Amino acid sequence: MPVASLIESNLCQNNFDLLRFTFAFVVFLVHAYALSGAEPLAVLSRYLSSEIAVKSFFVVSGFLIFMSYENSHSTRSYFIKRAR
Repeated sequence: MPVASLIESNLCQNNFDLLRFTFAFVVFLVHAYALSGAEPLAVLSRYLSSEIAVKSFFVVSGFLIFMSYENSHSTRSYFIKRAR
């Protein structure tokens, strides 16, 4: 198996989507408390940080975009993939 195919295969089988979902869900939970004021959700805002979750989400997303660029055959193919 060529190295490029192996790398692409490994990138498709990762937990980055789970990480991004988790970070987005943390932001959702903290905002649910902030907007509703529901006391049972107060504990979430004490232990979870939406600021850290947003920054982490963008770090993971940036890494995935960079890896997409690295695995593209040319700049043109990268931009075509980004447009799709």
